[in-house]
Amino acid sequence: MFYVYVLISLKDGDLYIGSTEDLERRLYFHNSGKTRSTKFYRPWQLLGSEIFVTRSEAVKREVEINWVEKNNVYVSIIAADFSSLLRLAFARAYGFAFCLPKPFF
Repeated sequence: MFYVYVLISLKDGDLYIGSTEDLERRLYFHNSGKTRSTKFYRPWQLLGSEIFVTRSEAVKREVEINWVEKNNVYVSIIAADFSSLLRLAFARAYGFAFCLPKPFF
């Protein structure tokens, strides 16, 4: 099984989206500073995850969710449960309410 996951930095509210085969191990690596791109934003908390049978399905989903434009903060996402979590996280991180667009994939 493969997972796509969303983490939130408890330090500054940043989000991280990734995929892995071992979710517990990956979260450990993020929080222990062994992941270069996330070590300065520790600690991380898991917001949610989705399960896929193949790696290619997980990577495709990760790309959908990761559609972020840095200055305008657009996120493409389908799942309703992820959507509400991301709304809360972004509202907290960026201090405003917004609407999540539907993906064009």
